[in-house]
Amino acid sequence: MDENIRTVQVFRKGPKPDDDDRITKWEVHTHPGMSVMDLLDDITRNIDPTLAYYTHSRCDRGVCARCAVRVNGKTGLACRMPIPPVGDIRIEPAGRYRTVRDLVVPKKNGGRGRDTDGVKKNQSTQKG
Repeated sequence: MDENIRTVQVFRKGPKPDDDDRITKWEVHTHPGMSVMDLLDDITRNIDPTLAYYTHSRCDRGVCARCAVRVNGKTGLACRMPIPPVGDIRIEPAGRYRTVRDLVVPKKNGGRGRDTDGVKKNQSTQKG
């Protein structure tokens, strides 16, 4: 088997609360220096356009942390984290928040009263 063809397993969750969690597997061509974000972009462009994750269009500088994921048990930013050099790759949502869909989870934005999706939180629900 071509050593650049890797099995990629990605956590999937539908947008409805009663949708079951599942793992989807693909065989993906990888290359040295590829980031996790590059891998996710490749999957959505060439294999499954329904995969939901925070894309390069947001920040791509490792600043906003919207793209945090867990890869083979290690948490990092998809835009900065290189794919593991060998073996299967398992990508899951990072953090303890509920999953909105696939790899998308709401994250707090520095306590500024907004979630990272840009939606203003109700002032009465904020803690001091």
